[in-house]
Amino acid sequence: LPVKVFAADGTGDLFTILCGFAYAQNRKVNIINASFGFYESLHKYDSSGKVLDAFTSPVMLKAFIEHYLTRNNILLLAAAGNKDDAAEDTEYDPADSLQKRNLDSVHFYPASLSPVLPNVIAVTTVYKDMVSPTQNFSANVVDAGVHADYIDADGHFVFVNPINNGLEPVSGSSFATPVLTGKMAAWYHL
Repeated sequence: LPVKVFAADGTGDLFTILCGFAYAQNRKVNIINASFGFYESLHKYDSSGKVLDAFTSPVMLKAFIEHYLTRNNILLLAAAGNKDDAAEDTEYDPADSLQKRNLDSVHFYPASLSPVLPNVIAVTTVYKDMVSPTQNFSANVVDAGVHADYIDADGHFVFVNPINNGLEPVSGSSFATPVLTGKMAAWYHL
């Protein structure tokens, strides 16, 4: 069931994403592929560092997923995110590039909801015993690693494009996530 929640230029907003989730839930889906995400702090803080009662996008997303998806036993597979994503978590911006990919330190949603919602599975790419050097990781947040087909000359963990008409191979957690979604859907219906 394809559900379009982003404009042609790849931009979108939380309201449209939530509408897409509600539409999928109303259509009685069992699994949702969320090959997208956004960096944002869970909380807003005042100048002294005290947590404000501000209603943030992640809090709204969590409540919505709990109400529409978790209660209806809908599995949400979410991309863990990539180092090259344009936006960064403004709450925590470490100088160490490795820590910028560690989801224990930065917040990439909806994947960062994985530790608190049982139906959210965060997905990254692996090859043999290595996590992709260009994708987010965390032993606490990331639940699954999809094995890439090979590592290209630039060090990217890539998947062969399944459409055999000369298309370039693809990489990123947004490509690993639908691979796992397809496998989970096949397993679920067995």
